Formats: sequence, structure tokens, C-alpha cells
Amino acid sequence: MALGSSAPEILLSIIEIVLAWISPDVVELWEAILTLLFFGILVIASYCVDIEIWNKNKKANLETELQDIEDRTSKKPSKNLDVEIRNVARRLSYVDGESVLDALPAPEEGDVRKMARDVARVYPGLEADDQAKILAYRLNQNKVRDRLYYRIRAIRQLTSSWKKTDEEKEVQELEEKEAVSPDHTSQKLKPRIEFTARVYAVYPQDKKVKLSVIRRGNSDAALTLNYSTVDGIGKKDLHYLPKIENLRFAPQEMQKDIVIDLVDGADWRPNTVFYVHLKIVDQDEGGKTKLGECNIAHVKCPEDTTSFSGTPNVEFVKGNYVCKENCGWVRVFITKRGKTKAPHDVGVRFETEDITANANEDYVPYKNALLYFKGQEYEKYIDVEVVDDKDDEKDETFSVELLGTEDRETTIGNKKRTIVTIISDDNVLKNITNTRKLVGYYLKRMTPGQATWREQIINAASVNSGDVANATVLDCVLHGLAFPWKFAFAFVPPPMMMGGWLCFVVALIAIGLVTAVVGDIASIFGCMVGMPDAITAITLVALGTSLPDTFASKIAAENDDSADNAVGNVTGSNSVNVFLGLGLPWLVAAFYWCDKGQPFVVKAGDLGFSVAVFTVFSIIFLIVLFAFAFVPPPMMMGGWLCFVVALIAIGLVTAVVGDIASIFGCMVGMPDAITAITLVALGTSLPDTFASKIAAENDDSADNAVGNVTGSNSVNVFLGLGLPWLVAAFYWCDKGQPFVVKAGDLGFSVAVFTVFSIIFLIVLVARRMLAVFGKGELGGPPVL
Repeated sequence: MALGSSAPEILLSIIEIVLAWISPDVVELWEAILTLLFFGILVIASYCVDIEIWNKNKKANLETELQDIEDRTSKKPSKNLDVEIRNVARRLSYVDGESVLDALPAPEEGDVRKMARDVARVYPGLEADDQAKILAYRLNQNKVRDRLYYRIRAIRQLTSSWKKTDEEKEVQELEEKEAVSPDHTSQKLKPRIEFTARVYAVYPQDKKVKLSVIRRGNSDAALTLNYSTVDGIGKKDLHYLPKIENLRFAPQEMQKDIVIDLVDGADWRPNTVFYVHLKIVDQDEGGKTKLGECNIAHVKCPEDTTSFSGTPNVEFVKGNYVCKENCGWVRVFITKRGKTKAPHDVGVRFETEDITANANEDYVPYKNALLYFKGQEYEKYIDVEVVDDKDDEKDETFSVELLGTEDRETTIGNKKRTIVTIISDDNVLKNITNTRKLVGYYLKRMTPGQATWREQIINAASVNSGDVANATVLDCVLHGLAFPWKFAFAFVPPPMMMGGWLCFVVALIAIGLVTAVVGDIASIFGCMVGMPDAITAITLVALGTSLPDTFASKIAAENDDSADNAVGNVTGSNSVNVFLGLGLPWLVAAFYWCDKGQPFVVKAGDLGFSVAVFTVFSIIFLIVLFAFAFVPPPMMMGGWLCFVVALIAIGLVTAVVGDIASIFGCMVGMPDAITAITLVALGTSLPDTFASKIAAENDDSADNAVGNVTGSNSVNVFLGLGLPWLVAAFYWCDKGQPFVVKAGDLGFSVAVFTVFSIIFLIVLVARRMLAVFGKGELGGPPVL
């Protein structure tokens, strides 16, 4: 890192030597060619480093490292998913040893199978398309980024052009809504609405029938349901009164009842039946509720009024059920037989038992569970969750058995056990292939540079590229300032055309034109304010061209595990500036003047001074970086070792910075007093400023914010002056001489400080005490 950070000043020093010593103030043709040639050498060296050409066992090492990570990880589905996605994303980020600059390629089918299985366990309520979106989003988040990505992101953020894609927003909403605990079975159901029973019983003496409608799964959205009666053998106006109405479910409302009036004296014979149909009319935005399997209720007069044994009982409708492994749930039906003496609720206990299937691996078991037949419910159902492990395997079976009833009058019938067979899904491979295609599609959608020409222009004309709802005031300001440039560059051909080469060539030409315009404007501004071209170049122009690098390095430092991209972005940019930014124009100019038989004159000027200043500040940065890297961690010796070493390191750094500030003041003709109350004071006060800002944002009162500043000032006076004064006084007292400290402008400084402190205190007290100011803290809400 030290060598890389020092590369720019080394290069500039070489150029200074060339211009000052080898060929004073003249760039010869061979020098220009050599400078540009270094750019090619830099590109080749960077490429070799990127692909780790010296590491022959890179692929094997990567696989070993990924396997070690997997072995150390918990078997929980959510952690398995995180590790699996991180490993797959890292593998996909390199193809044949080279970094992938565009969208990640679609994962292999084996990887998709594993990830899809864990996604289904972590987010059980999602459709296949939504699961593919989550996989693509998570893979894209874990992709190994390069410096180009961070530079693009930094420039777009600076110009209010960075926004999340529609797919990324959808995934974040899905993760917030669907991430549930695997222990909550009821929440694992996909949003469904249906009747609580498939069959409801009526008898000739009944005046009405009551049916219940229940919601399962996510119920955050309001829903409007329509129900209507439909003739069977039973006819409207002969057996029942027809009814068509809407039923409104509020958010989190799970169950409602429907009452159908029956015709008095109707001829209800066995198997006389009519139906009630459900239909979803409307639901709030974002609602995904669908009709369940029992969306048609059978209302009938049962065929048998007594069971074979003469007592009412309950039993399974069928002795076996078959389901596919990827169905999610299997439903088995239980029915009553016979009529009880008086209508009442009947509770039935049941449980599951392994045969060839394994509980919790192939299905979610029940132990001594309870199912209630309420009111006129005659045929109900039990839902058993089936676990899809995404593997092709043999058929597996388990049983569901009725244990007994909670009612002395009702017994268990002959069909007290049913067998459920889980068959391997014939479409497993097809489903995995479809998911893989969807993941590849969404990966491309989430990658920058996929917009069409029309989308580029629309995005350039809109704040946050059209995401106005999440735009801040700063975004609007940045958009206004950058709009002319954004709109002009929106006409650059999209990167998807002609493999990106057309975009590359046109963008280079456009950047050259903009650079020329900006350079001329900066020069004109410098002339207007009397600023030399050299000063304009190293301030205005340099600042403008360095801002993208600054923000790109900041984003890279925040998102990467190491500082490689952050440091490499700056040092690489500096190296390219030297080799290409100087080499190319020098080469053109050298050929031009060589053709005319004249030397290409380039005055060295103050390049040596610039290199010296750059080198000094680079050394300071490296000293600070390495000094604080060796400070012991706070956990050692209760934190005291860290405290003492940090104090010493801060003292040394402060001394160095103070001397450098003094030297800098001498170089520019600035008195020590001015240097102290500007550069040094500003640098030492910045931590206090940010600490007070954070305290004011997070605390209920301004005590910490104000106390931090006043306490810091008091410590500066009593300790910052008291300790050195005490040491100096002892020293000069030992020599028998007075310790002389010139008052200078101390009286004026104290007076100014006191006046502003009094003004601040008056405003603070007035804000707290007077109703006209809201009776609250500074910047805080009024006290009611």
C-alpha cells in the first residue's frame, strides 16, 4: 500500500528530473514515447495482478477456501443461503481467471438447485418468480466489484442519477414482508382464502346454514370477496333463498361467516345439494391472496343419518392420498358419519407417523393435534406441509391417524388411518432450468448500463432517474446543477449496442469536448479574478476531476472487506493521469514540433515544489495510518494500554502536524498566530463538531452536544494550558528565571469568545423558557 500510494509522486519526480536535468524545459520525442509506453506497461501489469498470473493453483485454492467456509457455517437455512450465495457469487465473478465486468452469468443448475431449496425454506410464501428475483438480487449484492463500478456509482450519486432498479425494490419489499420464522406453520402458507370446510350439512328442520370463510398466510392487505349461491339438486326458492353479496375483509381480519336462509318445509332428501361459490373482487395494492382449494362449498343433506354401528363417528374420506414433492402441502379430508342428538362442536385428535418418509426432512409432522368440527361443518381437511429438497429420489410415504374425539357421543370410524405418498416431481429439472433462466435475466436487469436510448433520456431528465418519491432536497439541487451535462450525455449510444464499442468511442469524444470547454471556462474565470493558469489548474480543474475518485474510494471503502479498491482507485487514477494524461498530448506535440524541426518546449515551472508538497502530505498520511494501526485494541488490559498508547500517538501526530502547519505558514507567508487559529484549530475542532452533531441527532436533549463543546474548551484551557505551563514553570524556576508568556491578543480573543458565549446562552435559555420559541431544546421539538 505504501509503495502504491507513493507511486504518483515517484512518477512526477521522474518527470521533474527529465524536464530539469536530462533535457531542460524540452520534451524530446523519445521521452514522450517512453512516457506513453509506461501506460501500456501499467495496463499489462495491472492485468497480471488482477488475474494473479503467478498463482497457478488459484482455482483449487478458491474451492478449498469456499469449502472451509461452508464447513464452519451453521446448518440453519438462512445461514446456509448466505454462505452459498456468497460462494457462488465469488465463483461467478471470475471466468477463466478473469474478472467479470458485465452482469454475472447464470449459475450452474446444481448451484441453483441448492440455493432455490434454501430460499424456499427461508421465504416459504414466495412464488418461483419472486424466489428467482431474490437469488439474482443477493448474487448481485455479493459480486466482487471493481473500481469501474464504484466510479460509475459515485458519478451517478453526485449527479442525482443513482437509483435502485424496479427488481431491487421489489426484492427488498419481499424480504421485509415474507421473511418469517420457520417455526410458525400458519405463516408459511401462501396467502389463500377459502371455506373452513368442503361440505356443510343441513337437515329438514334447519332454518338456515352458516358457512365460515377463512384467510391464511399474509393478511396485511384488505380484500373484497364475492359469494353467490348456485343450484345443484337443491333449487333456489324451493330449498334455499338465493344470495349474492360482497364480503369485506379488513387488514389482519382472518375469518367471517356467511348465512344462507333455507325455505321452510322444503323437501330435503339425501344428497340434495346446492353450492356457494367464492370470487375475489378486489384487494389492496401489494395483496397476493388467491382462492384456496375449497372455494366452493357443498351444502347438502347427508345420505346416511346413522352410521353402520348406529353411533355418529368421524373418519377419513379416502384411505390414501398422493402428492408431488414440490406441491408444498398435501390436504387430507375427514368427514362425519351419522347425526348427533343435539348440534355441538366435535374435536378430533390426530397425528402423523413415518413409514418411509422422515419427519422434518420430507414433511412437517403433527403430534396429538386437534381439529374441530364447528356448527354444521360436515367434511373438513388437514393440511400437512411437504418439504421439497430439490433432489430426485424414490417415492416416500407417511400416515395420518385419528386418535380419538373430545366427545363421548362421537367415535372414530373404520377409516381411521390414511397413507400419503410423496412422489418425485417429474418437472424438477424443468423447474430448475426455468429458475436458472429467470436468475440470469434479473441479473442483467440489475446491472448498470442496461438502459435503452429512450430510458437514458428519460432518466437524465428526471430527479433520481425517475425515483422522485425517494428524492431529497440535495438530490434536486444536484440534478439542477448537473442537468445540462446529464441530458447531453444521455444521447451517447447505450453500452448494449455493438458490444459497447460505439458507446466507448462516442463517450471518449464527448468527454474530450466537455474537458476542453471546462478548461476554457476555468481559464476565463481565472483571468476574471486574476488567478494564474497554474493556480486554476491545481485548484478548480484538479478538484473537479478528483471528486469522482474521492466518492468512488469512499463507496469502495464502505462496501469492500479491504482497502484495495479504495487505494487502488486513487493510485491508479494518478498513474493514468501521469502516463496517459501527459504521455498522449506530449507524443502528439513532440511529433508535431519534430516535423517542423523545432523542439517541444515544456517549462518545468513549479513542478518540483508541487511534488514536494504532495510528498510531504503523503508521508503525513502514511505516518498517521501506520501509527494508529499499531495502537493496541481496547480489549487488552481493560483498555488502559490502548488509552496510554493512543494518547502518546495523538501527541506525536499533533506535534508533527503542528510543525508542518508552521512550515507551511512560513512558505506562504502566514504568521504562526493565524496558522494556529485557522489550520490547527480547525483540524483539532472537527472531531468535536461531528461528535456534537451526532449527539444532537440521537439524544432527546442538547446536553451531550453542548457539554461536549464546553467540556472540550474547558479541558483545552485547564489541561491544554495548565499541564505545559506547569512543566515550563518548574523548568524555568529550577533555572532561577521567570516563565515568560506574552499575552499578545489573548485579551481580545477571550473577549470575543465571552461575548459569543453569552449570546449563545441567552438564545438557549430563551428557547427553553419562552413560549414564543416553543419551549424546547435548540433544534428539537417544542415541549408540550
